[in-house]
Amino acid sequence: MIVVAVQTHALTPAQLLWHNKLTTNASLGDALWTSYRIEGELDVSAFVRALARAVSRCDALRIGVSRDADSGNLCQWLRPEPTGQALVTCQNIRNASEERFARYARSAITADVASGYDLATEYPFTFRLLRHSSRLHAFQATFSHLAVDATGQSLFLADLWRNLAYIMGEAETEPAPSVSFLASADAHAAELAEHGDTTAGFWQERNRMVRAMVGPRDAIGSNTYTQEGVTLFVEIDGPELVELRERCRRERYSEFQVTIAALAGAMFQVTAREVLGVTIAVDARKAAEREVVGMFAIPLTLFLRRSDRRDVLLRTIREEVLALLRNRRVAGETLAGFRADLAATDINVDVAASYLKDLTFSQAVQVGQVVARPGAYDPVFTAAVGGSDLQVTSREDLLQLILRLGPSFSAPETSSTILKELRARL
Repeated sequence: MIVVAVQTHALTPAQLLWHNKLTTNASLGDALWTSYRIEGELDVSAFVRALARAVSRCDALRIGVSRDADSGNLCQWLRPEPTGQALVTCQNIRNASEERFARYARSAITADVASGYDLATEYPFTFRLLRHSSRLHAFQATFSHLAVDATGQSLFLADLWRNLAYIMGEAETEPAPSVSFLASADAHAAELAEHGDTTAGFWQERNRMVRAMVGPRDAIGSNTYTQEGVTLFVEIDGPELVELRERCRRERYSEFQVTIAALAGAMFQVTAREVLGVTIAVDARKAAEREVVGMFAIPLTLFLRRSDRRDVLLRTIREEVLALLRNRRVAGETLAGFRADLAATDINVDVAASYLKDLTFSQAVQVGQVVARPGAYDPVFTAAVGGSDLQVTSREDLLQLILRLGPSFSAPETSSTILKELRARL
């Protein structure tokens, strides 16, 4: 038997953190997803070729993750280009109404999301192309979060649609190749090996600061996973959106900062806590890595003291966010240690917040006569986290908030108060 050595690569700090979280809490799940309703005469052969090209140009979607046999350390390595059903499952859903087709599509992606990924043995994605008729298809994509973050998912999908346009003759220029994710991961590891973690002092001081400002644990429990919860929706468009963005421009705050301040103010109305913890997903890409598909999103927590004044909350949020951004190139071990210290105290992280701006998977895409509309076949879940989760999606014409409240905040009178206050403050 001939044994071929496989080149191994470092994991990014974001990958290490996410792997640790999955190890300690498997109920987190490990999938990002996108579903499209594709209307128009789709050339299936061209679409599959475009998908194969996009995957071949994206090493983040061909990684395997395992432990080194000698050192026992986590590492990642590159798989060969997938073909056949390893790339995409194409399926005809015959003799079904559009309603039954939609139900099947939703159930299929729900099952894909729930199954998770073992990257020691599997590719970090699942693609399905379901055919109802020549003019109606569903394309469903599920990704391991160990391989890509939301930005990486959007970059990959944008490359897919550009490749389809090129193959179909709708674009004259071949899309530029993607930058290597594995090269970026190795470069970050080499940087840490040469200079050490230059942010370690900041995180040590932050640990002392947080311990000093937070009192004993109160009635709100820590993040546990449960089947209970409630989901709230807020959409701002038209003149209200224009007014909100003008206020942000005038006061020099981002719309995400204003949204966090509004939510914090609302939550202070329903709890006696003096400090709220808000974890935000921060993109740790350098400027040269802005177009790199991969996992770079690091969870960093800002802490807000109780205040009835909007300007005080906003100022604190801006100062906290700037400090976190300056120290976002943190070693995974440093940040894991900080989070472990938090978990050993009476400190609760109450909200996980993310901000998605103009991402491909939240917008319709047109290639020739084909239009792909996202969201029609999204998975259906009943579970909610014990804390709360805020997803802010920003487009030119819409600001959408999806707020999932765990059992600590999901009682009807509590959730209705939060929703009313959040809308009023925005």
